[in-house]
Amino acid sequence: MICLGEGNPVLLITGDYIEKGTTSYILEETEVLKPYNFTWLDDIDFHKIDPANYQPNQVYKPALAETVWQSGRHNTLLQAIANDEMRAFFISIERTSMVAPYDGGMDFILKDIQTRDSYKLKYKAWLSKRQDGF
Repeated sequence: MICLGEGNPVLLITGDYIEKGTTSYILEETEVLKPYNFTWLDDIDFHKIDPANYQPNQVYKPALAETVWQSGRHNTLLQAIANDEMRAFFISIERTSMVAPYDGGMDFILKDIQTRDSYKLKYKAWLSKRQDGF
């Protein structure tokens, strides 16, 4: 993905919903993530934020890994995301951009309107033909 920059360092972000106090994570056993060295961050207690939609003791455990963007290097992970087997996204600090693939496409968050418009024009054939862009 050109907006991340070939050979540039990127952060790979993912996470898992777990029960509070859990010390082993399903994602650690996920084969597609084994090549990455994840750092697990502090739990986010969604029940405290939105008790109507989250159970007590249900938390989100975010994780990040530093890696390098290289064409083809992350294809197995991208295929798992496209198959809705997992969720993850990439952030390039250097390029001030984020790429969030999902099972129906990919969202790009770019540093400014000029960059967005440039990519929109360059990749016009790849964009949805629908009026709303979806």
